[in-house]
Amino acid sequence: KAYHQLLKSIAEQLPEKDRALLILSLMALHSSMGGRFPPVEEVIPSMQSRFEELSCQDAYESASEFCRKIGEISLSKLMESLNDLLQGNSIWTGLHVMAGALSRREDFELPSDLIEVMFEVLPLPGIGASIYLPWDEAGQLLLYAGSHQLLPYVEAIESSNIAAMQLICYLDNGVPGDSQVRNSDPVKRPSYVKNGEPQRFDACLAMPPVGVKVHRKDIEHDLYDRFQISGNQYHTLAIQHLMWQTQGPIAVVVSHAFLFASGADRQLRELLLRQGSIRAVVGLPGGLLNKTQISLALLLLDTSPEKNVLEEVVMINAEHPDFSENLPRNRKGLKNSDVLVSILNDGTFHPAARRVTVQELLQNDCNLVPSRHVLSEQASRAAELISDMRTMALEEVVTIIRPAPVKEKEGSEGYQVYEIGVADLPDAGYLRTPTKLIRIPKREVEKIVVKREDVLLSIKGANRKVGLVSWDIWDSEYGWVIGQSMCILRCSPHVLPKFLTMFLRSPIGQQLIDQITTGTAIPFVQIKQLRTLKVPVPNLVEQKKIVALFDKQVEVLKEIRQLEDELSELIPDEWVL
Repeated sequence: KAYHQLLKSIAEQLPEKDRALLILSLMALHSSMGGRFPPVEEVIPSMQSRFEELSCQDAYESASEFCRKIGEISLSKLMESLNDLLQGNSIWTGLHVMAGALSRREDFELPSDLIEVMFEVLPLPGIGASIYLPWDEAGQLLLYAGSHQLLPYVEAIESSNIAAMQLICYLDNGVPGDSQVRNSDPVKRPSYVKNGEPQRFDACLAMPPVGVKVHRKDIEHDLYDRFQISGNQYHTLAIQHLMWQTQGPIAVVVSHAFLFASGADRQLRELLLRQGSIRAVVGLPGGLLNKTQISLALLLLDTSPEKNVLEEVVMINAEHPDFSENLPRNRKGLKNSDVLVSILNDGTFHPAARRVTVQELLQNDCNLVPSRHVLSEQASRAAELISDMRTMALEEVVTIIRPAPVKEKEGSEGYQVYEIGVADLPDAGYLRTPTKLIRIPKREVEKIVVKREDVLLSIKGANRKVGLVSWDIWDSEYGWVIGQSMCILRCSPHVLPKFLTMFLRSPIGQQLIDQITTGTAIPFVQIKQLRTLKVPVPNLVEQKKIVALFDKQVEVLKEIRQLEDELSELIPDEWVL
C-alpha cells in the first residue's frame, strides 16, 4: 500500500509508467550508493555516473528528465518517503508494485497464481540456474525469477519498458541490466547468439504473442535453421525457437486453439509428440486475462539432452470447479494452484487429470485438448452407456454437408430463399418454418438447400441444437437453405432420420457432441471430429420404437399449439388492440 501511495504522490506530474521508471531509478541509485541518497541537487549527476557503471544509460536519460519535470521540492519529498520504505520493507515488494504499474496497460498480463505454477513445475538444476524469459514485456516473469533465485535472461519486442526492466534486473540480481535484458524479436532476430550458435539456457518460461501472424519473408532465410515446421502463426514459430534456445524444461502459455488447430499447428504437435518432448498439457479456465476471453493452455516441454523420450503426457482440465473460480467482470481465476503443482510434480490423483499415452494422442489426430481425454463424471457416464450399444462412426451412416460461404445478393438479383438459423431449431418435433428471407446466386442454392427428412445440427455457438426437416417443406413458397452455423446430416438406409434426431437431442448425444466441441471465444464443432463421432445404430425394429416417441412428441406439440391458440382467444374483445 505504501508503494502505491508513493506512485500516487506524483500522479499530477507524470504518467504512471514514467512514475514507475523514476522510482525504480531512485531505488537503483539508493542501492548503488550503499543504501543512501545523495543531496537532491546531486541526484542527476550521481545517476549519470552510477547508471553508466550499471549499463543503464537509457534509464538515466529518462529518469533525469523526470527529475527535472517534478522539480527539486517534489523530488526531495519522494526520496525521503522512498528512503523510509527501503529501510523498513523488502525491496522485492517495491519492485512488484512498479512492475505492476509497467504492465497495467497490457491485455495479456498473466495472473500471479499461474506464474507461480509455471515456476514451481520447472525441474531446475538449482539456485543460480539460467532461465530464458522471452516476450516478458513488462518484467512480470523477471521479478519472479529473482524471487526463485534464478538468473533471468529477458528478450522483449517492445522497447518502452526495457530501461525499467534493466533496473529491476540490477535491483533483483545485482548484475548490469543490459547483459540480461535485451530489446529484440526472439523469432525474427534472436539476440542471445554467439558465433552463430545459440546461448542455451537451463530453462524457459514464456507466453508468446497471441493471434499474431508472421510474413514469410521474415523467416524464410532463417540463419539458424530453427523452423522444421513453417507457417504464418507466430506461436508455431515461437515454440520451435524455444526448443532451439533451451536445453531443459520449458513452460509456455499458448492459445487454446493451438491444441486442436489443423495445418502447421497440427504438424508441430505431431513433431513434439514423436520427439517425446511433451510432459504435460493444462487446459486453463477461459477468461484469465484482462479485456479478452481468449482461452489459454499451459504446455510443459522438455529439451534436456539426457532426458528420456516421454511416452505419456499428463493431461489436466483446469476448467474443473476445483481449479476455476468466478471473478468480477466476467473473468475467471485460478485456485488451488498447489494441487495443480502436486499433480504435475508428484503424480497426485485427481479426477480432472489423466496420463495419456503418446500413441493414443497420435491416433486422435494429435488433439491435445485436455477435456477430450479427461472426461467429466457426466461424460464418463455417457461413454459407459454408449459402450454397451452397437455403434458406427457418424460418417458411415450419414452424408455430412457443410455450409458453403455464400454472398447475399441485393435488390431483385438472385434466388429468394428462407435461411434456417439456430433459433429455428426446436427442442422437440420438426423444424419450424424459417422467417428470414435472403437472395443468393441460383448456382449456390443446390450446395446448401435442405431436403425432406434432413437432420440439421448447429456446429457453431454455445448450443448444439438439432432439427429435422418435415415433409411439409414443399408447401412453402420458397426453398430452405442452411445458415453458416449449421450442417446437414443426410441419412443413409442404416439409420432413420427421426431416430438420429432423437439421439442427438438426448442428454447422451449432447454430452458426446460437447466432447468434440472446441474453440476459444466461440465454441464450434470441427467437421473432422464430427465424422468420427460414434452413434448407436440398432436394427430398424429398435429404431422404429424410438421413432414412435418422436411421432408422439409431434402430436403433443400440436395439442400444445391448439391450447395456446384457445388461450389467446380468452381475452375480452374490447381489450384487444
